[in-house]
Amino acid sequence: MITRKTKIVATLGPATDTSERIKELITAGVDVFRLNMSHGTRADHKRRIDMVRDISAGFVRQIAILMDIQGPKIRIGKVQDGGVTLKEGGTITITTEDIVGNEELVPTTYGGLTRDLRAGDRVLIDDGLLELKVEAVEGSCVRCTVVYGGILKDNKGINLPGVDVSAPAFTDKDKADVDFGIGEEVDYFALSFVRTVKDIKQLRDHMEQQGSRIPILSKIETDTAIKHLDDIITNSDGVMVARGDLGVELSAEDVPILQKQIIEMARKAGKPVITATQMLDSMMISPRPTRAEASDVANAVFDGTDAVMLSGETASGKYPVKAVEMMGRIIDKAEGVVVKKEEYIRRRNMETRSSVTEAVAFAALAAAGEVNAKAIVVFTLSGSTAYLISRLRPKAAIICFTPNEETGRKLALYWGLASFFIQFGSHGEELICQGESRLLELGLVRRGDHIVTVSGSSTG
Repeated sequence: MITRKTKIVATLGPATDTSERIKELITAGVDVFRLNMSHGTRADHKRRIDMVRDISAGFVRQIAILMDIQGPKIRIGKVQDGGVTLKEGGTITITTEDIVGNEELVPTTYGGLTRDLRAGDRVLIDDGLLELKVEAVEGSCVRCTVVYGGILKDNKGINLPGVDVSAPAFTDKDKADVDFGIGEEVDYFALSFVRTVKDIKQLRDHMEQQGSRIPILSKIETDTAIKHLDDIITNSDGVMVARGDLGVELSAEDVPILQKQIIEMARKAGKPVITATQMLDSMMISPRPTRAEASDVANAVFDGTDAVMLSGETASGKYPVKAVEMMGRIIDKAEGVVVKKEEYIRRRNMETRSSVTEAVAFAALAAAGEVNAKAIVVFTLSGSTAYLISRLRPKAAIICFTPNEETGRKLALYWGLASFFIQFGSHGEELICQGESRLLELGLVRRGDHIVTVSGSSTG
């Protein structure tokens, strides 16, 4: 019987660039593979997509692909010798001109920097390791005082907390990447540096022009996004708590609270949520995580996240498979102690049903509880009924049968949903018999076990 409910997202990269390694990752427990479009070429990602599709065809459960598009990366340009030293209390000027930087003048790749900044604004570089304060904006230059110094290296990212950045969240590069992703039939897009609903609409409008309705996950990683969180969640198909940039734009002590709030809001809205960034970061170079990292993964499970994500740990780390295995073990332990909290949430949600599909989902949950069912079996075309049952977090396993491979892959991201391909029979009784045979064949139940079956409508 399937036990782990929280899903694992793993980023592909140089450390996981072979069919053998991808097979090991799926065997270890990966449910969704992430393609980071900030790195590599489309040819690289095409090869990875093909490998995932080819290898996952040998597994009975469905595996999804998430394309994480880059967004408006604001970076430092080239500097002498690959890096210069900034001293606290000193001055440094950032220019939008195309030069090679030195200790007095460094370039940025973002031409709108002088338009967006004002005296007194903060400029954070390299994930906040360096901090500057804007003294003046003059022509193509921004003159700054060094608040926290260090070595400033080529191509390091720039964050502008509290600044209304005018760069579009959906860039020309992103458009080309999305067109590529649509052609490759990826299962999800993650939109980086979302600030308002307008950013989501730009991506959705572009996709509609291509005839695509691939779900959009908005990455919550800016202070502006926090101010518009309700609208962003409402207009997204899901969200990602991108704690890296979020922890730079906001105070580190705010991130754990925001993580809980975002997860709770997403769950209330019935949208899947991924918790991401540095979850097992030390496993980039170590075969074991720190105790704090283990607690971090467990706390995301306690918060009710649908999925937890590995980034560099699997993309370029020394122990990608061990990282997935460790994450799975931590999840298993954590899920054993969240039953009481989920029971409260289920009771609260049962008071808010507002549609026929929701009523069916609640009825399935109640029936499963009454007979102590081993599984709730959902026959679905679109996945909507399965999504609602996942939202209620039942104790029983949720087994989804669908004739639609695209639907099956999308279900792979949602908490507790295990999806399998099956051709539907012509009538309900035949469908149930097919499902029972498949359950026994897969070893998901034994004869004598109680199950609850749910069938969506022609669109469910």
